[in-house]
Amino acid sequence: MDLFLAAFADDTGFVYAFVRYLIFPLVLLLVGGITAHILYPRWQDSYLRRKALTERRSALGEDIVALMNGYVVSWRRLIEAAAFLAETPKDDASDDELEDLHDRVQALAAKRSEARDDLMAALSRFMLYCGRTDRAEINTFMTWDESQSNKRLEELPNIKEWRQWEDRLRARISRVLQSSGR
Repeated sequence: MDLFLAAFADDTGFVYAFVRYLIFPLVLLLVGGITAHILYPRWQDSYLRRKALTERRSALGEDIVALMNGYVVSWRRLIEAAAFLAETPKDDASDDELEDLHDRVQALAAKRSEARDDLMAALSRFMLYCGRTDRAEINTFMTWDESQSNKRLEELPNIKEWRQWEDRLRARISRVLQSSGR
């Protein structure tokens, strides 16, 4: 028993060497193994999910900006073509020319409607990533836009108003992307 107690008291004893050179490294390996095998994959998985979400959000935000620009351009073209058709004297143009102009206006209206559908779908998806105030701003735009779709040519707002909405939405999207750690 005295030999056993002496082993604990002596820095060069068996127990000291056993703890220092075998048990301590085993404990370090165990802690490192748990970290590497269990915790690190969890951290990595969490990081990859956040990164994928941020990338999806960023791609959708960039798509919305492009879709909004296309939508405003479609409105501008439709307004200009409809105004040109309205200003074209019926007596000076043949029936074929008038029908061709009318077909062009109808084609532009169809492109505008398609651009609107794409934009509204993208905005609806983007609202999944937005806070309450950002969703409210997007909903305000959607409501405003719905009220414009049924107006006659002479009642439509100037294209500058659509550009102002485009700027407001771009600012909101930028804010959401920046707050998400883009």
